[in-house]
Amino acid sequence: MESLQEHLSLRPNTKYFLAKTEDQSTEQWIENLEEDAGILYFFSRGHLYRDVLKLNDKDIGKLFDFHVHCSDEPQYKLLRHLMMFHLLEDKVQVQRTLEINKASEECRKLLGTLRKLDTKGDKSNVVRYLSETLYYQGLSVDTIVDRLIKLDLLPEFSDDEAKSSLHESHSKIIYGYKKDFSFVRKEDMVSKVDFTQLQQEIDPHKFDELKGDKARDLDQN
Repeated sequence: MESLQEHLSLRPNTKYFLAKTEDQSTEQWIENLEEDAGILYFFSRGHLYRDVLKLNDKDIGKLFDFHVHCSDEPQYKLLRHLMMFHLLEDKVQVQRTLEINKASEECRKLLGTLRKLDTKGDKSNVVRYLSETLYYQGLSVDTIVDRLIKLDLLPEFSDDEAKSSLHESHSKIIYGYKKDFSFVRKEDMVSKVDFTQLQQEIDPHKFDELKGDKARDLDQN
């Protein structure tokens, strides 16, 4: 599989997460942002699910849907704003455009960070993302460390002559990650969604359908 660095080098003149230009249709602008968010998703998480954890397409899809609803990472925030944009009345699309541009700027920064880490061969982001995924799947921190050691993403023993176990040290790092995981608990999701505000923004004929979809998503997860 090509790396992020290799992928971007094939498109040296391509700029990502751009604001809408005057000569660009709204549909084309949104389509471009959706494609960019897809690239960022794949190289931050998607390839780890497929190539490292060996998850099937169904499980990958569930994780993607979960993060689109719950994660505070910029690519998912952007996708949420883009999904909402189609439902909004014209008078409130201007404010949503500002939110899209803000999330796009965060995505550009994350893409740059991932590109630097990819160049350096830094695995810290990989360990963090996989820890979060495994924690969401219900694994304990100790079991997560065991899994990451088995995947050769973490060393089991120190490099010195003592060959001491590094399990406890790894566990402390994962516990540190746990405080900043990018999703909220499922039971907190309804309170996070301000349906009153959404109802003021969205075409009233579409609001009940959206709220019903949200409730069904919660039940299925």
